[in-house]
Amino acid sequence: DSPPSPDRKMWRLNSWYYLGLHYDALGEDEESKRCMKMALRQCAGSGGNGADIIRTLPMLHMARRDWFDDDEFDAEGEAGAGATPPERSAP
Repeated sequence: DSPPSPDRKMWRLNSWYYLGLHYDALGEDEESKRCMKMALRQCAGSGGNGADIIRTLPMLHMARRDWFDDDEFDAEGEAGAGATPPERSAP
């Protein structure tokens, strides 16, 4: 297996961020927080310099919601850039 390629178009970041916003709009705070943390993880190499506004959006959302904590990422469910959102069953 080859390592994942760099996400130059920020698809992973945007996917996690907008999925987090979706869950937030539905009132599912825990899922939203999880997705925002994964979006933040995609921004890890940016250094938080704010040169690209897209990279600051997850941080702004989490700051507004006061979701910053000392929780560690789970080894299974939130293990890295290639992690996928949880499967949802139909209501």
